Amino acid sequence: MTGKLMTGVVLLATVAVAADYFGLLGTREQLSSDVLHPRFKMVEKGTGRAIEGVHIQCFIGRKEGACSSKPEDIPGIIELNFVVARVDTRTWLFKKNERFLLRDTGNVTLAFLHPDYVQYFLPVDFTDIPKLASRETVIELTPAGS
Repeated sequence: MTGKLMTGVVLLATVAVAADYFGLLGTREQLSSDVLHPRFKMVEKGTGRAIEGVHIQCFIGRKEGACSSKPEDIPGIIELNFVVARVDTRTWLFKKNERFLLRDTGNVTLAFLHPDYVQYFLPVDFTDIPKLASRETVIELTPAGS
C-alpha cells in the first residue's frame, strides 16, 4: 500500500512539474527595470592600436541622449548604458522567456567621435541592443587626413 501511495505521489508530482514546464497551469509576466551594457573596443584602422578619448553619442532620429557612456579602465574600451524594461514570462517553477522593452522603437545611431579620427556612425536597430550587450564589438576608426 505504501509503495502504491509513493508511486502515485511521484507520478502526480511529475505530471504537475511537466504541466508547469509547458505552461498548462498558467504563466505570468514580471516587469522590472534593467540596464544593458554593450561594450565597444576602439582601434585604429590598419594598426589595431587601441584609441583612447573616443566619445559616443546616441541618437534616435534627431534626438540625442538615447544612452549614456562611460570609459572603462581598459584602454580603448567604452561601455554604453541603455535603460530598458525587462519582461520575464514565468510559470510557478520556471522562467520561460525574457524580452526587453526599450523606451523607443526603430533605430538608434551611435556616433563615435574623436578629434584625430574620421567620425564613424553605426545604425543599430533597438531589437539588436541585447545582442550587442552580450559581446564586445570592435570599432575601427580611420585617422583624419587618411
